[in-house]
Amino acid sequence: MDAARIAARSQIVDVRALEIYAKLLRNRAQDRALEYRLDPKVTLRWEGDGAATFAVSVIYDLQIRHVPPDSDASDEVSGSEAQDLDLVAKLNFEFAALFRLDMRSEDAPPTERELTAYAETTGLFALHPFARELAHDLSARLGLPPLTLAVALVPTEGPPVSQDAVGE
Repeated sequence: MDAARIAARSQIVDVRALEIYAKLLRNRAQDRALEYRLDPKVTLRWEGDGAATFAVSVIYDLQIRHVPPDSDASDEVSGSEAQDLDLVAKLNFEFAALFRLDMRSEDAPPTERELTAYAETTGLFALHPFARELAHDLSARLGLPPLTLAVALVPTEGPPVSQDAVGE
């Protein structure tokens, strides 16, 4: 509920890519499926009471891996070593969105808690289509099957989202 009041009083003004990095670490093994792990980190930038704008940035850490073979077959390789061998590509990028607040004169000033809740939900959802398009384009340019990211999920406690079936 914290984000609702801000959602009723804000508009997106600008979206920019702040950083883009992509690296192919090894060629894809044609006989192995790929999966990805996406870890978005949302940050609010706000100058405090009276500020008419705020920014939301999301740093995306995306790893594309071979799906691990059956655990019985890889017992001779340690867990972290096997993970390193399975890592095919890394993509890291950051997008930022500038939002304008249109608070009414009778409105109480926004709180940092409200803005943070908004950043972690609506801000993430607003930037996710840009991340999806970039991940699709960069994975194809690396010679991998074009990656289609799943829909944005609101961050919760626990490990980052892992998805499988990256193209065919």
